[in-house]
Parts: sequence; C-alpha cells; structure tokens
Amino acid sequence: MTDLRRELGAVDPEWTMMLPAGWERIDADDRSLDELLERLKQRLMREHGVVAYAQTSERLRRAIADLQARGGTALMLPLEQVEGAQYIPASLSAAFIGASREELDATVAGLVADGAIAFGGDRRWVRAQSTQHGVEGEEAAALTTVRYLTPVPRTQRTRALVLTGSVLHDVGHEEGDPFLEGVLRVLDTHVATFRWLPRTAS
Repeated sequence: MTDLRRELGAVDPEWTMMLPAGWERIDADDRSLDELLERLKQRLMREHGVVAYAQTSERLRRAIADLQARGGTALMLPLEQVEGAQYIPASLSAAFIGASREELDATVAGLVADGAIAFGGDRRWVRAQSTQHGVEGEEAAALTTVRYLTPVPRTQRTRALVLTGSVLHDVGHEEGDPFLEGVLRVLDTHVATFRWLPRTAS
C-alpha cells in the first residue's frame, strides 16, 4: 500500500504542533542534521568541549538513522536552554506507517490489549506507554516510551502517523515518580496541540 501510494504521487499531509520552550523540529534527513550540527558545534565545543560535541553528534546521527529506517520524517528535541523555562529531558519523533486497513486496525487492537488508551478522550488517537530497563549499555538506565497513533485523514485507515516520545531516566523512576510524571504531562500537553494543516493546491 505504501509503495503504491508513492507510485501514484500521494503525499502525506503536513502537520503542526506546539513545542516546549527551547525545542526545535528538524527534518529526518542528512542535510538537516548536518545543518543542525554545524549550528551546535561552536557552542557545544566552547561550553562543554570536543568530547561533548562528538558524543552529541554521534547520538543525533544514530537517532536520525534509526528514525529514517522506521519511515520517520521529523525529530523534535530540546536544543536551547531558555531562561525561566524548565528543561525537559525528552524527545519526540514523527513517522508515517502504511498497511492495509485490517492490518492497521489489528495494530491498534493489539496496543489497546496491551493497555493503550484513547488519548484525551479522542478515539482518533491511541496512546501507548512502556518502559525498558538496561538501555544505553547501562543497567541503571531506563527508557520510557510513549506512542501516540492516529490515522492519516482521507486514507481510509490504511496510513497512520506515529508520534513517539522518549524519556531517558534512572531505573526506579517509573509510574508514580513525580519527575517522570511531570515530563510525560508536558509531552501529553504539547501533543494535544497537534493539528493537520490544510492541503495546498499544487
């Protein structure tokens, strides 16, 4: 289905959403990544040294490569510390997925069976949350992931957008932890501002 849509010239609709202070949205392509790293290079090397820049560069390249492999289109993350605004140690990615209507419905049903819920009471959105321990090669590190899935308009539920929020934290900072719950509330609040943009005439 995805390949056929591309062959027929179908284009996924544009979208927008509010982001936390200091966050930016970048396209998931090598050119956008290179431009971002060039912008960050001088500041990171001046404030944190060559090693910090190298580590940041490698993490971002891995993140973009992984996102591209999953059909990702955009990465949203904190890039600037804004005075008076709380730093949110998380990121969001956006990816389009394509399947038959039955396959996509089965995917949603599986998420619901695993505990996913309608996001904000809107049945067009499904929110699924999970936590993985022992990430980044550290036994004490955990990754909580929140996936927000919604069908793409006018595709008869054969295509969906998945927004994925990722929060790296210490093991033990799971459900009920004030820090993690606060970060997840921020992600929920901003994803709730998501909207599709009107298609423009070609």
